Amino acid sequence: IEFLLVCPVFMMAVKIEREHLLREEKLFVDLRAEEERYRLALESSNDVIFEYDYFMDEFRYYGSFSRGNDDKNKCRIIEHYSDSMLAAGRVLPEDVQKVLDFKNGKTKDQFDMRLRVGEDNFYWISVEGMIVYDHSHPAKLVGKMRDITEEKKHEQKLLENSQRDTVTNFYTWDVGRRLLEQRGGKDSAKAGMMFLYLKICNMKEIDEKFGTVFSDAIVSRISEIIW
Repeated sequence: IEFLLVCPVFMMAVKIEREHLLREEKLFVDLRAEEERYRLALESSNDVIFEYDYFMDEFRYYGSFSRGNDDKNKCRIIEHYSDSMLAAGRVLPEDVQKVLDFKNGKTKDQFDMRLRVGEDNFYWISVEGMIVYDHSHPAKLVGKMRDITEEKKHEQKLLENSQRDTVTNFYTWDVGRRLLEQRGGKDSAKAGMMFLYLKICNMKEIDEKFGTVFSDAIVSRISEIIW
């Protein structure tokens, strides 16, 4: 009777243990598959994935903004992040407050900042992420960064083109006046710039006789001499 009673209990225990092992095996397979998906996504992306630890003041990231073939799966660690990155000037001073507002949860929006590379160069970086809380205290800041330097250069080029005359490459009259007012009011010497007014005689006759292409070439050549 004891054997008959023990046997079903033993068989039930074996069944439960077997189901537990199968669940663990499935979780392990799922975890490996998730790691592989993450690895493939990371390698096919130019984004830098980061994680900031509030308690340790430690910044971990995967990927790089350098133009070399860096291992995107390699984890890089910056200890004492607040001192080594913010206080040391790696983030341009004009953008430090934006980083602090993002880090302290004052803003959840994506923002752009400049990351210094060497003495005179910097990358434009787009940053987005979210804070993970432990109860009511921030524990981790997880997000991604993207190099948008070329986009910013393109935007700046478009802005400059819109502000300059297409023939002379000089600032247009309205833009020049605005720059002068921003730099020194009506005092052009204080602003470090000046207006030069030139009148080219007989341009109407040249335009009518030889066409606008020829007259534009004359104006362009004169601007090159002045420039």
